[in-house]
Amino acid sequence: MGSNFIQLNYDGNKTVKTSPINLSSQPRPVNLKLLVSVDLTKTGDDDKEPLLPGLDFLPDGRLVAVDNTNKKCILLNERLQILGTPFMFEINPLGVVCVSHDTLCVTVGGYKEVLLLSVSTDNTIILTRVISLLGSYPVEMIWPHTICVSKDGTRMAVSGGSEGAKKLQLFKISPAMS
Repeated sequence: MGSNFIQLNYDGNKTVKTSPINLSSQPRPVNLKLLVSVDLTKTGDDDKEPLLPGLDFLPDGRLVAVDNTNKKCILLNERLQILGTPFMFEINPLGVVCVSHDTLCVTVGGYKEVLLLSVSTDNTIILTRVISLLGSYPVEMIWPHTICVSKDGTRMAVSGGSEGAKKLQLFKISPAMS
């Protein structure tokens, strides 16, 4: 157990060494150091206090956030200061993920759509495409709101639910038989 190798014995005298694996079931401890903290308060162009249900980092380190209550997408620097002009949505954004060095994918409430936004180096955000890639699959959950698919496309996780009935579900994805 002290080594990162597992030995497999068979036929009495033969030993086979396997590849290195991590035998620890506990995650490695980490230290966190707070770099900056800002209060999310209503600014001059906001209708309400911000609610940021979606966050992701661009490869260059900028932080992207979607503000659900004020229907906008913002870019932030390492001091959490807004960069450029926020992109305004017609409907409340729910989540955001950076899918390439300059492309964001945003889910929005109320529609079966995904929006693709382009982000320039000068902090300009523009809508490049509306995908309306989308199918549905019934899940046994009230108000599912977060979904992700594994990088290899074989698993999907869904979370959501109402008060007292919140769930996290994991699905195996396999080709449908026609």
